[in-house]
Amino acid sequence: MPKHNEENATYLQKFTVAVFGDSGVGKTSVISRLVGTAFNVEHLPTVEDFHVKHLAYKNKTCELQIIDTSGTYEFPAMRRVDMEKADSVVLVYSMDRPESFTKIERYMDEIHEANNAAQSDKPVVVISNKSDLSHLSQPQFVDQRA
Repeated sequence: MPKHNEENATYLQKFTVAVFGDSGVGKTSVISRLVGTAFNVEHLPTVEDFHVKHLAYKNKTCELQIIDTSGTYEFPAMRRVDMEKADSVVLVYSMDRPESFTKIERYMDEIHEANNAAQSDKPVVVISNKSDLSHLSQPQFVDQRA
């Protein structure tokens, strides 16, 4: 299989993905695994950080710009800006913290408001993290359909 040569690759597009979730759910760890940086066992709160990952397939390259957001609710204006400028959103909750799952709905409401303001409809992916710790606690899923 020939090795990908980025100099000869056709540049496709840049995509911005914003990653949201409560503090300590593992947003930075998920991103680190994707971009290939070292995993840190110690929790270091993030205010906001940016990562870039180049994805290549058949001599075509895409640049994925990833926004690692704060898990606190101290920066609502910053969160709103990130939601508006992102092409897609990833929401992360932790299997060992059921309350982090209940906050997903709050993020979905904010994304919906940001989409309406930007007149767009962004794809949203929800990631369940820390499944190795799920024996500690698990979120209860309730079907809210009538």
